[in-house]
Amino acid sequence: MKTLLSFFALCSACLYVHAQSNIFPASGDAGIGTTSPTYYPGFSNLTLNNSTGGVLDIKQSGTVRGQIWGTSINVGMFANTGVGLTFWTDGNEKMTMLTNGNLGIGTNIPSAKLDVAGNTRLGGAISAGDSGIMPASGSMSLGNSSVSYSPDIINWPSSGSTLLLSGLDYSTLGFHDSGLRVDFIRAGAGKIQLGYDGGFGEASIGMPGTGIWNHDGNVGIGTVSPDEKLTVAGKVHSREVIVTIDAGADFVFADDYALKPLAEVDKYVKANKHLPEIAPAAEMEKSGLQLGEMNIKLLRKVEELTLYLIQKDKEVTALTEALKEQKERNDQQDRQLQKLGVKN
Repeated sequence: MKTLLSFFALCSACLYVHAQSNIFPASGDAGIGTTSPTYYPGFSNLTLNNSTGGVLDIKQSGTVRGQIWGTSINVGMFANTGVGLTFWTDGNEKMTMLTNGNLGIGTNIPSAKLDVAGNTRLGGAISAGDSGIMPASGSMSLGNSSVSYSPDIINWPSSGSTLLLSGLDYSTLGFHDSGLRVDFIRAGAGKIQLGYDGGFGEASIGMPGTGIWNHDGNVGIGTVSPDEKLTVAGKVHSREVIVTIDAGADFVFADDYALKPLAEVDKYVKANKHLPEIAPAAEMEKSGLQLGEMNIKLLRKVEELTLYLIQKDKEVTALTEALKEQKERNDQQDRQLQKLGVKN
């Protein structure tokens, strides 16, 4: 009898000692491994306490299906072999992690490391590795956080490799080099502008062997150093060229225009080997021709030639009339001499 009483006393002592590290009150917070569980106002909680951490096993028919555990190093969740993790809210499955590590948000069959079925908002930058960003459907849209804005970048694969930048006014594509300079391509309102560091219309377009648009606004074709608004190093084939001019050469026909005598022009040509007001051949070869200016000068010379011809025509007409009158006088004299019997 004494032996039986001693056994019950020992069991009671062990149960009492073990119970001192746990607490399961009828209401309030429960503790395993601690008699003072952490208190969170307004919540009921279960505190697991151990010198190396705490583990909560979730079993089914004695088999561990999952665990929630925490140590001084980290906190984690564990699912048994062949079992994934799911997260539910409002009675619905919202996030799933498969055994292969794929995480799905809005889908329970994620096909990638992160598979989101729905809109995604990022508050920071997106960084991609060497493979880049490749949408599965071939289309990509980056939009504004406000639904009243259209997406900023849209790609429609059905029409080929098309990239559309859409914005309220201008859409801009920027390029940053290794320094501080940023180059931009901006389009909108029927315009395409190039610029750098915020100064649009100042950048350059380089197409080796064909042309360049430098920062001065000069366009060169066949040259990389255009010195005028359009510089072409080669032949130009055009059906029509219209040159805007400030004035014509009608002043030649003014009454007070000083038309040089032909003798003076003859003297100038013999001395200089070119017409007055026309550049010599050597200067043309060196500096080229200004089409508008040269056409006006040539027109001036044509109009001067017209005046010379008119002047000479008047002189010839007057001379012809004088010769006609002289012939009539000569004929009259011949008739009178014939009457007198005088032979020429």
